[in-house]
Amino acid sequence: PNIGYEDVIRGEVLLNYTEENPFRLLEFPNPIPTSASSMKAIGYLGFGGFGPVIWNNFYATYERLHPDGPVMENFQGQDFLIHLTELTDERTVFFVGNEIQLKIIPKKWDIAWAGLYGNHQDEDNNILPSDHDRTYASTVLRSQVYIRPTVHLLLETSMAKEFSRNGNAYREHADSIFMNTNGQTNNRGLEFGDTDTRYTWQGKGGFVLNPLGIGIFTRPSLRILYGTQYSNQNNAFGNQFVETLDQYNVFGNVEQHWHHVLAMETEVWF
Repeated sequence: PNIGYEDVIRGEVLLNYTEENPFRLLEFPNPIPTSASSMKAIGYLGFGGFGPVIWNNFYATYERLHPDGPVMENFQGQDFLIHLTELTDERTVFFVGNEIQLKIIPKKWDIAWAGLYGNHQDEDNNILPSDHDRTYASTVLRSQVYIRPTVHLLLETSMAKEFSRNGNAYREHADSIFMNTNGQTNNRGLEFGDTDTRYTWQGKGGFVLNPLGIGIFTRPSLRILYGTQYSNQNNAFGNQFVETLDQYNVFGNVEQHWHHVLAMETEVWF
């Protein structure tokens, strides 16, 4: 009872308790039994088969997440369980999305267009950038032209935007540790980067071999594609190099927002 969210995040529950209650570590309070509820509601609507509409999927979910379990905190060689129900029982997720498949020119050109929006809220947390306290939206458009029944041209583009309610969650610059709020580093760890918004654009194009004929979702597929990505986040893609800003990182850190890929892909559904 009566522990603070920031103390848990920093791993300082026992430290602060002993500062306020010297020589009373053995009297650290036991957890109090409590209850918690969680739920999820799902809605779906599908229709199609008329005009240019092949099929449309609309879906929405609302979820109240179940609280996290306890965490272990070690203090003076002893392990203490810190129960988190009261600090993680007000998390909700609202998610809505739609995808439509269209015949632009029958048996010659199809497109699929989708979009989604998500809103994650955590009423217990107003200090820490977190996936539980953010909004995001994205859209993707795929176009497939049937050059031959088994050889297709694919073009695709997508955009996404994410926003962190509790401040800087993303690193926009190579020297982001020096570019954050007021130019001051937050060496206690509640600020991850130098911007609260991440936006990303991707594009790809190439040829598709579909042995079973036309259709955006016909499988198996063999694809030879070139793709490119731009993000305001620095190095917004996986790699094998160390990405810390440690002065002893021999690889250093560079400003890199564009990413290019040439790939051969195969996909089979079972």
